[in-house]
Amino acid sequence: MAYAIAVIILGLLVGSFLNVCIYRIPKGKSIVSPPSACPGCGKRLGPFELVPVLSYLFLNGRCRVCGAKISLRYPAVEMLTAFLFCLCFWRFGLGAELILSLIFTSLLLTTVFIDFDTMELPDGISLTCAAAGLVYGITVKNSLLFPLLGAAAGFLLTYIIYKAGSAVYKKEAMGGGDIKLAAATGTFLGWQGLLLSVYLAFFIAFIILLPALLTGFKKRHDLVPFGPALAAGALITLLWGSSIWNWYAGVL
Repeated sequence: MAYAIAVIILGLLVGSFLNVCIYRIPKGKSIVSPPSACPGCGKRLGPFELVPVLSYLFLNGRCRVCGAKISLRYPAVEMLTAFLFCLCFWRFGLGAELILSLIFTSLLLTTVFIDFDTMELPDGISLTCAAAGLVYGITVKNSLLFPLLGAAAGFLLTYIIYKAGSAVYKKEAMGGGDIKLAAATGTFLGWQGLLLSVYLAFFIAFIILLPALLTGFKKRHDLVPFGPALAAGALITLLWGSSIWNWYAGVL
């Protein structure tokens, strides 16, 4: 129980830091300095205003000085991070695999919200993810081939989809950032897990996009961020990939 509480607190704190990354990285700003401040009045936030989730509740979602509204997404990211950290702890227990899975999860969460905001996937995050994946392959899987094959599978599969989609629609059907992200997640998932994660990504994207198309909220040729679907597919595979494969084998 104590370990679970510690993981929740860690998730909330990391989620608070991810909010900084999500806001600053697309702007090319340092994620370390200057200290966090209200985007409305520029007032530096004190320790009381930086407590994950609780500060938002106590301040009623507004800046203490100028009264500017604080986005609900800040506590949402903190709680989502804590929830996913708990899932990783439940799945892997204590050890190196848990630490690396938490890093992987944090990078994917950052990618998701940056892609939502900017329709871009920063190369730095994908490179960091790939580096962590190499460490994961060597330390957890005891194999350098595992991450390298996964990265190759991610790159080749999404590049083929990119070229085929571009030929059909006469425009880019997938961004270069998506290809790099798929290759990076492959280092954690291996080639088999990568195949499953990409399949899940397209399934998730279809489930979400279909209602938007039917209601007219999105048009057929509108650009939509695919990074969140890739990240979701990768996280599902990380946590339940082996169970999904076993179920699929049983069905066959």
